[in-house]
Amino acid sequence: MRRKARKERRAAQRARTRLITGLIAGVIALLIGVPLVAFIGGALLTYSTAVADFPRPADTTFVGSLRGATRLTDLSGGTVIYAVEDPLGASRRWITLDELPDYVIAATLLVEDQGFYERPRFDPLTTALRLWENLLNGPLRADASLTGRLVRNAIAPPPEFVTVEDRGREIALIAETERRYTPDEILEGHLNTIYY
Repeated sequence: MRRKARKERRAAQRARTRLITGLIAGVIALLIGVPLVAFIGGALLTYSTAVADFPRPADTTFVGSLRGATRLTDLSGGTVIYAVEDPLGASRRWITLDELPDYVIAATLLVEDQGFYERPRFDPLTTALRLWENLLNGPLRADASLTGRLVRNAIAPPPEFVTVEDRGREIALIAETERRYTPDEILEGHLNTIYY
């Protein structure tokens, strides 16, 4: 009878241990699983929304001829000191890397993004982590890479006051640009959409 009672006590204790272990595992799964699913879902939603209408840099409206004159004014903004018309007007065209002198490309890379060709390209995990960090810490600083500047100059110019949503869209568009285009295509787009 003692053996039987001991076996029953051990079985009851094992059942309690399994129950407690199951409850702890369930709580841990909820504490980790729910935020993880929310994080992945939020990153995917932000990414898919941002790239839904992804244009090519050459197709953006910002590559065409400038509209009107550039006006330089005094500090009040009321008196025009000088006005400059676009000398190319409607004759602007997209220039390939082959048409550009090598020193222009080398100087751009040296001054603006020395590690451009060495840096790893599209990385979903890094993109998701940047989106998450942007969401938690408010708008991140703008990406200083050539790809980041191409996105801001030609694909999705930021508003005057950047919000978390704006920066999240920019992060997703930078990742999508790096996924879709080669480094040479990104550099070509950058050189055709910046102001020297």
